[in-house]
Order: sequence, then structure tokens, then C-alpha cells
Amino acid sequence: MSQRLRRKGLYALAAFVSLAAVLQQFLSVYHFEDRQSAVLVTGAVCLALALLPKGWLRLPVVLLLFALGIYHYFPLGQTFGPGWLAAVWRQLRPLVILVRAEGFGRTPSLLAFSLIMAAVVLLAALIIEYEHFLVSYLLMLGYLLLLVVFNHLDPLLQLFLVTAGGFFSCGLKQNRKRGLQSEVRYTVGGLLLLVLLGVGVRQLPDTLLRDPLAKQTVAVRNYFNEAGLYSYIESVGVGGNTRTGFSEDDEALGGAMVDDDTLLFTAEQLRPHYWRVDSKDDYTGKGWQRQQAGESIVSLENRFTPAMFEPLLNYPQQQRIDLEFMTRNTYLPLPYGDTTIGLISGFLGFEYSHLNQRVDLIPEEAPQRRVYLETKEPDYPVEKLEATKLQLPEDEVDYLQLPKELPQRIGELAQEVTKEQDTMYEKVAAVEAYLSGSPNFRYSKVDAVAPLPDQDYVDQFLFETRVGYCDNFSSAMVVMLRSLGIPARWVKGFSQGEARPSFEARKVYEIKNLNAHSWPEVYFAGYGWIPFEPTPSFSNPDRPGTAVTDEETQASQAVEEASTPASSSESAAASESTAVSTTESLQQTASSADAGTASDQTVKRDWGMRETAILAGGLLLASAVGFLLWQQRLMIGLWGIMTFSRDPFAAGYLFLLKEWERLLWRQPSENLQHYAQRLATVYPEQSREFVRLTVQYEAYLYSSQSSIENSRDHLQAAEKELYQAQKVAAKKRRTRNTSI
Repeated sequence: MSQRLRRKGLYALAAFVSLAAVLQQFLSVYHFEDRQSAVLVTGAVCLALALLPKGWLRLPVVLLLFALGIYHYFPLGQTFGPGWLAAVWRQLRPLVILVRAEGFGRTPSLLAFSLIMAAVVLLAALIIEYEHFLVSYLLMLGYLLLLVVFNHLDPLLQLFLVTAGGFFSCGLKQNRKRGLQSEVRYTVGGLLLLVLLGVGVRQLPDTLLRDPLAKQTVAVRNYFNEAGLYSYIESVGVGGNTRTGFSEDDEALGGAMVDDDTLLFTAEQLRPHYWRVDSKDDYTGKGWQRQQAGESIVSLENRFTPAMFEPLLNYPQQQRIDLEFMTRNTYLPLPYGDTTIGLISGFLGFEYSHLNQRVDLIPEEAPQRRVYLETKEPDYPVEKLEATKLQLPEDEVDYLQLPKELPQRIGELAQEVTKEQDTMYEKVAAVEAYLSGSPNFRYSKVDAVAPLPDQDYVDQFLFETRVGYCDNFSSAMVVMLRSLGIPARWVKGFSQGEARPSFEARKVYEIKNLNAHSWPEVYFAGYGWIPFEPTPSFSNPDRPGTAVTDEETQASQAVEEASTPASSSESAAASESTAVSTTESLQQTASSADAGTASDQTVKRDWGMRETAILAGGLLLASAVGFLLWQQRLMIGLWGIMTFSRDPFAAGYLFLLKEWERLLWRQPSENLQHYAQRLATVYPEQSREFVRLTVQYEAYLYSSQSSIENSRDHLQAAEKELYQAQKVAAKKRRTRNTSI
């Protein structure tokens, strides 16, 4: 027994620490209050596997400990014995049927705990009895990484413990072949090193791993969100995520959001725009509400024009929009501008609130719910807005309201962002650009975290998580502007929606729950409430300076469609490369282990040196190959596009555009021609071919031209210029760092 304990004891210790770390995370996810008992059962299982010499004795003891662990958490009103086992079986059978019928999203605690304890016992046996370290520890690491990615947990210490347990066990197995003295030195040194590293890991921030991993996997998680995985999990009872859509209650914002593709209404129109529904003006520190409701106007006429006239506004364009509603909601989404509303069917009249410029429809029973809008679209001239002085609206609402307990650092940040700006418009644009263009912030619905009870919603987003969606970005902009004395309010409605394919000038746009959106409005005297867009990846056609024509809309849609598969291909290629290098590394380790079986101690020592040399050489070679591939990534990527893409010119241009944007940031509202002109200013010698390509690309998009002559030669010439520009940029960075 003592001999077996000496041989298996350290493996059992490593297995116990690792399994306890994983088990703690499981118990946290399922909200078990008593976590110590499960850890003690795990320790007893590991001790039994390491101590008991006979298999016929180990098996019943381990099974008994397994049953005792389940009994402690689920006694089911029985004493421990056959009666309790029968009760557990009666409970588990319908639970298994439920999971088979409705999926693993609805796995009850009894079944989940039984499965995880069975996994703990099996992994302990694999590690201690059979010494299969690689599979066992990789399974534990995979489980923890899934918790990081999909449950937003921060198991940095647990990941370190599992990794350390795996390396320690593998290293111990190898050192035992070199004799007892080597084993003792390795054990003592390894344990001391692990303790020191563990203490160091405890000092690191919990988000050190989660945030980078979340950034690298956001595309994957967004894909699963769009594919309906999160909605499915929520629908079967797991997770507290909010679903996208228009909500009347905004007093408690925050938390993850899952997409809901329910169709709300369609709009047949010439040009897309944002759909404004409502505004809120009172920030509570957790969300938004109204300071006062104000009086509403009720009209039972067939036509109604809300009082939205502003004396300095011009309305250069107008269009008719036909709306058809698929749900029973009464709010009316409106475009920006001077709009007359006409009823067609399904409604009796209107209710209008002047303070928040909201229109509600009075419904009646009808098979169809349809209205039309005659809209004069406004022009917000940037040069005139820059000359507009700050002035508060002449109504009873305080649009500078902020809670007394608002953290001071929000105002300090707003002052810092706008310290070089003079006019009111410049300050607004600076705050908007800080939120939408800064690499410090990241857009994600599935990664957003609700504030704690003692946290301010905006403060948590600006200084701690820096991850969120439209509610986070729009609320932050309104609060920052108010801290500067600029009147602003929080607005909600819908983004443009998606156009159905059509060759007609008027297109039908589908607006779904997933298009629900929020943004800020800022008051400019004489021009009224003007929308801005601080949320990354969104572009408001009504924002000053970003009026969108039909051609530009088609171009932006083409850019999105062409860029999405390219980025997916790059992610897949990166994943494949990582998998290949990992496999090669494991194969090298296995061959090294086989090589160390000679009986002579000197030969073993020589083989250890050879193993080290081979491993170091392999890593050096892999690093060199990786560096060369990275250096030639432009050429390789462009070659792949020209070889396999159905539209090599468009895909190649977008590929080069994406690489140029790494060197010179492109504003969300900046069109391609303006961006190309800026490139020519900053990199005059290296952007000539790309500027020519930009002209050809826009002509290609807006005409019926099916191909570009000599497109391959032009793309390759632009790729060579871009490579030179990257070298110039790298040289500038080195010079700047040296001077600092």
C-alpha cells in the first residue's frame, strides 16, 4: 500500500487540485452554496485510487464515495441506502427523458451534478490509475475555456492550476525514468515553483484572460448568437439574457442580449433611415425614465402632422413611405424630418406627446395594419452647426440632469476628450468619435455585463468593462455631454432594417426586433434635436454630414457581404494553423518520451539533451516559418482571393482596404473617395495604385460593368505599394519609440 501511495500519491495530488478547481466552477455556475463537500468527496476519491492496491477493492469504494457525494446534496427525504437509490432512479428517469425531448439547455441540477461527479471520478481514474494525462487535462482546460467564453467567468487561477497539474504530472513521469534522486529534485523544485507562480497568478486581474479571449472569439459567439444558439438556450430555461426588441421599461439597463428576428413591420421607400420612436430624459444611474410625461394630443382624423418644425432647417428631399405592421404594437416609428401621417387600415387615430416627440396609433380590429408617411427629409449643415452657440431648449424638461452620486471621473473624462475642441458641435463630435472609434471599446451583445448594485451603469461601461451594445454607447455619450453642459437626451427606435432584393427604385425594408437601437440626440438652437451615432459598426443616415444616397447604401451592403466571408476565412485559417502546430508539438513530445527508455543512465541524459535540442529546433523552425508567412501575408492573402474568389476584383480591393485601415484609421462615416485622398496625403508614394483602384471600384459598383481589365496586375501593384507603406509605418514607429 505504501509503495502504491509513493508511486501514485503525487499524481493523485495533482489530479485532486485540478479536479477541485474545475468542480468549483461548475458549482458556481449552478449556484450550489455548499462547495466544500463536493471538494472533500473528490479528495476522498483521489486518495482511494492512490491508496488501495487492488482493483476489486478500489471500484466499490469509489462508487460508494460517488453515491455519498450525490446523497449529500440530494437526500430526497430518504436515509442513505437502497430506498434512496430507488428514489434517485425514479427522479433521474423523467429528467433524462426531459433532456432528450428539450435538449441539454434544460438540464436539472440533480442530473447535471450526477454527470459532473461521474466525470470527476472517471478523470481521476484516468489520471491516477492509467496515467493518461494529456486527454484528461485537455478536457478540463476545454471545459474551463468554454466557461470563459460563454459564461463570462474569470477562472484564471483555475486554468493555471489545471495547466500546472498537467505539466507537473507529465514531467514527473519523465523524471522517474532517470531515477529516485532526479524524481525528488524535480518534485521539490516543481512544487516550489508552482507555489510561487500560483501566488503570482493570484495578484493578476481576473479579466486578464477573459477579455483577450472574448475579443478573439467575438466573431464565433456572434455567429452562434445570429444562428439562434443563445435564443435556444434561453428558450429552454438556462440563462437570463434579454432579447432584442423595443421595450417601454428602460430603468435597469445592462446585461447580455440575444437576437430576436421577429418581423415587426415593413417599409416601402426610396431611401433608408433610422426609425425614431421615443426619448427619455432622466438618467438614474441604472437606466432611463421620463422626468414628466407632459400632455398628449389625441386626434381621430385620418391625417396628422406632428409639430416638429424648426426655423433654420431646410428639407431638400422628400419621399412617401408605406408601412405595414405585423404585430399589435401601437407605437409609430418615424423618420427624421417634417412628416405627415396618413391612415390606411387598422387604426382610428393618433396620440402625440410633444415633449418626447412620440406618436402612438389608436388601433381598431382589421386584417391589415397600414399607414403611409409623407416625409420631408432634413439637411443638417455641418458648417452652420459648428457656428451654433450652446442654448437650452425652451421647455420644462432639464436636459442637463444627472444623478447627484454620478462618479466624478465621467465628467473628467469628457473634459479630457474635448479639451482641444472649441465649438459645441466639435465637442459633440469628439465625444462621439471617442466612443465609436477608440480601440478601448468593443461592441458585443453577448459579452455585455450588467452593473452591480453599487455601480453606475455608464461609469462601469466607460472605465471597467468597456464592452457593450447601443444602450451602453448611447447612454455614455448623453451623460458625458450633459457633464459638459450640452443638452442631450436618450432616444430609442430602430436602425434601417434590411432591404428585400429588388431592382426597383423603391425597396421594401424589413425591420425586426433585432434592429431595435438607441442613440443620442443633441439640441442645436434653430435646428432642433439632431441625432448622432456613437455605437461602433453603426452608421446613422440622418447624422449631420452622413446623408446616404441609394448608391452609397448599395456600396456599403456590398462591402459588408464581401468582407464577412473574408474575415471568416481568415479566422478559419488561423484556427487550422493553430491546430496543426499544436498537433506537431504533441507528436514531438510523444517521440521524445519514447526515446528516453534506454537503461543506461548516461544514454538517458544524452537523450534528454537531444529531446531539448529537437524541441528547441522545432520551435525555432516553426517560429521562422510563421514569421515568413506573416511577412508575406499580403501576397498570400491576395493570391488566395484571386485564385478562389468568384469576384476577385471586389474581394481583392476590400482585402487591401482592410489592411490600409490598419495603418490609417477610417472614420465610420467616411466614404472611399475621401479616405483615398487622405491616404494620398499621408502616404503619397505608396498609395497611388490604391487610389486608382478606388476610382475603379466605385465605377465597378455603380455600373453594370462585369469585370475590370488587368485587375490582377492592378491588385498586385497595389499590394506591393501597401507592403512598402507598412515598412514606412514601422520605421516611423521605431523612430518615435527611440525618441521617447
